[in-house]
Amino acid sequence: MTLTNHVDLSSLGSASLEISRFVDRSLDDDEHMGIDIYDGSRWITIATWSENTDADTDDWEIQRIDLSAYLNDEFKIRINAQMSSFNEDVGIDYIRITA
Repeated sequence: MTLTNHVDLSSLGSASLEISRFVDRSLDDDEHMGIDIYDGSRWITIATWSENTDADTDDWEIQRIDLSAYLNDEFKIRINAQMSSFNEDVGIDYIRITA
């Protein structure tokens, strides 16, 4: 899932991302969910959750990430996930950016 239109965040002094996310305990070693930020020229991974990061709680968790280092006039966000089985789940309930 990718924000297709960019958002101009360059005039902000600070901002943060808050998401509600779910990561299943049954994820395998090479499976994950992550968040990437577009910095105007490339995608940068700012968060990754997998069974190796103690994020596989089988419960909804609120995650807050400081975006201050990524404020630009072509800001985009994308969520990526890799699972290999129909019974492995990751999810995002909401995404909120606050300044």
